[in-house]
Amino acid sequence: MLHPLTQIGKWLAVLVIGLVCISSLTFSSVGSGTGTGFFSHWFGASFRVWPESVGDASGTLRVEGNVEPVFLLWGHVCPAYKAVELEWEMFHVAEHKGGATLDLEQMTVVAGDKTTAIDEDSLSALLGFSTANPRDAEHVATLLKFLRSANDGTLPPPSHHGHELPEPLPGRMQHFASGASIPPLQLLWMIAWLMSGLWILFRRRRIVPAEPSRA
Repeated sequence: MLHPLTQIGKWLAVLVIGLVCISSLTFSSVGSGTGTGFFSHWFGASFRVWPESVGDASGTLRVEGNVEPVFLLWGHVCPAYKAVELEWEMFHVAEHKGGATLDLEQMTVVAGDKTTAIDEDSLSALLGFSTANPRDAEHVATLLKFLRSANDGTLPPPSHHGHELPEPLPGRMQHFASGASIPPLQLLWMIAWLMSGLWILFRRRRIVPAEPSRA
């Protein structure tokens, strides 16, 4: 029978060899947050406000948010963002730029020392849009829908390649997840390795040594 330390060494060697083989045969996209572990999330979305006719708003919008590290049993999902930063730079009529913090849980906007509820009217006033302009109203409604998606965790999942944002508020979104995690196949291998080791140990303990023969 092998020495216990030798058996443990062989058991650990099987684990390491299996993990190395799985790593060489699988690919994990950096920033996508796949696997089981602790992840922090960040997204940044840039929007282009294009006018279609005279009087429409024009400019750019920028929304950013982050979530502190949390444990996820299965990664590659969008978390619920509690707050985001909104920046804008508009060029219609007169140049108008600024920034504000949006509390997505309370649906309020904090600009300077003023706090107001987030709705179509307050966003329009904040960005310098006209509530009477159909194109401006469409932009504001799309932005509000995006903010609600950030809060309820339905934004596109983290991806190294990013996401294109469609009309009527086109742009591009980067969404990343980072942290310490175990990829799915490696996690399954570790579970199988542990279960097989426990089964072998349990089976050996059940073996009753034979009685010595008496002459």
